[in-house]
Amino acid sequence: CAGLEAVVLEAELFGQASGREGALDRADGGTLLLNEVASLPGAVQNRLLRFLQEGVYERVGGSEPETSDVRLVAASERDLFQVETFRDDLYYRLNVVTLRVPSLRQRWEDLPALAMHFLQVHAKERDKHIVGFSDRTLHVLQHFDWNDNVRQLEHCVERAVVLCNEREVQPKHLPREVLHHVQSDSG
Repeated sequence: CAGLEAVVLEAELFGQASGREGALDRADGGTLLLNEVASLPGAVQNRLLRFLQEGVYERVGGSEPETSDVRLVAASERDLFQVETFRDDLYYRLNVVTLRVPSLRQRWEDLPALAMHFLQVHAKERDKHIVGFSDRTLHVLQHFDWNDNVRQLEHCVERAVVLCNEREVQPKHLPREVLHHVQSDSG
């Protein structure tokens, strides 16, 4: 939700009268994830609230009511209740079940499994035979403050895969800021 202009986001969610399907159409019978829902512009919040309340929406530029049977999952790094520009009534419609996922730096024990998953994905994409991380590399990864959470970790591992021509990822394959942060913390 954060990366699109309001007009584009409306068309992407609700479709267009010209026949272009929106995400609500494509997700009919399934689940639609709205990431960074706190960034929804006011006009889109209004339309989404109507859909959640009445079960109908109109495509952009249209006047015919459309329906979609969608399970909506909304994600945000910010507490929606604290976002001044977020409609209270939409907040209460979305807040049926709340799951709070702690940041990666609060669950460092998950890091080796996540890093290994990303390693396998990116090594396969590049047809590389990298089997894992050296102990020192895992130590560096586990002691870095992952501010951008899992996405930042994935990009770090992807970079390491690109640079690595060995069986194991070594610290030298990690981004400089990761190495620098850990080295400055340890002495």
